[in-house]
Amino acid sequence: MTWFPASLVGAAIACLYCAGLWLAIGLASRRAQPLLWFGLGSLLRLAVVGSIFLALARSGPETALAALAGFAAARGSIAYRMRIPQAAISHG
Repeated sequence: MTWFPASLVGAAIACLYCAGLWLAIGLASRRAQPLLWFGLGSLLRLAVVGSIFLALARSGPETALAALAGFAAARGSIAYRMRIPQAAISHG
């Protein structure tokens, strides 16, 4: 796998990771034991993302680094788009 498809796979992994985080937060906010849901969601996201990166790493270090770069870029872009404007935060 060349670097461009690997970076696209990394970006897709980041989307999957952020969707899982969004789902875990939504579920935990409506449950009696939110810490349990956060913990289970974190373990599940880590297991899925880690296993995909492990499979990519078997293709070679270049593939793994390209996927990691795609993951970081997509995750940063998603975090930037989802930020809360400072005007909406009450200081008091």
